[in-house]
Amino acid sequence: MTACEVCGGEGSPLDYAGLRRCAACSHVWADLSIETEAIHRLYQRSYFFGDEYSNYLEDRRIIEKNFAGRLTTLRRFITSSHRRLFEVGCAYGFFLNAARESFASVQGIDVSEDAVRFASQELGLNVSCGDWLNADLSGQVFDVVCLWDTIEHLAAPRRYLEKASACMPPGSLMAITTGDIGSLNARLQKGRWRLIHPPTHLHYFTRRSLTRLLEGCGFRIVHVEYCGVYRSVRGMVHNLVSLGWQWPRVGAWLMRVVPPRLDAYVNLQDIMYIVAERR
Repeated sequence: MTACEVCGGEGSPLDYAGLRRCAACSHVWADLSIETEAIHRLYQRSYFFGDEYSNYLEDRRIIEKNFAGRLTTLRRFITSSHRRLFEVGCAYGFFLNAARESFASVQGIDVSEDAVRFASQELGLNVSCGDWLNADLSGQVFDVVCLWDTIEHLAAPRRYLEKASACMPPGSLMAITTGDIGSLNARLQKGRWRLIHPPTHLHYFTRRSLTRLLEGCGFRIVHVEYCGVYRSVRGMVHNLVSLGWQWPRVGAWLMRVVPPRLDAYVNLQDIMYIVAERR
């Protein structure tokens, strides 16, 4: 990746994590050459059970709590015309399961076979396994498209937004959450910022660069906030150990003794929640 995904400009190397920053629009990306299939392989069962998450299903209660908050915010912009929702990167279907009472239809797609199997068989959701770019939508249109903590994982986010825009009528809504590398916390942490971990995270947006990308794909921004998340204490310990915490034995002990239902609300003002309307 040598050209900026947002504006096509050239990037200059940052002094950490093998990242490049566009001088024109401030977008940051991982300077990697990785095949699409290799990216997809990153998100199989092990990603949700041991790699990125300690146990995704065990954390279901907390994940659903976070999605409930996102859905509450989204409902502020929903009208009677917003009836068909699609989620790109639906994982195990917890958001779609919560959202289906608010919409006439909900659908989703994910590259993880295990996740899609659970969402389909256990939750009875209309989901498919595959890449959104290759999905045959058979002329369907959607009034709401969501990418929760997904856009940073995509090798070519512009192409995903362009495809979404093409199947969304004017007045439809796009909802996105992703980290803000221009936030105070990210600028202070630099290469130690918790969201910098290629190759799973390939793109690092600022509020400015994501706005520019969305506007270039036919959207206008109607809402921006910085949202916090509920996290299981076990999950936070797991992430610390994964990032090379200097006391791994303490981490292993905490994983054994911390109650699985113990969680905490954290808002470091570095996660953007953007709602955009299709022009």
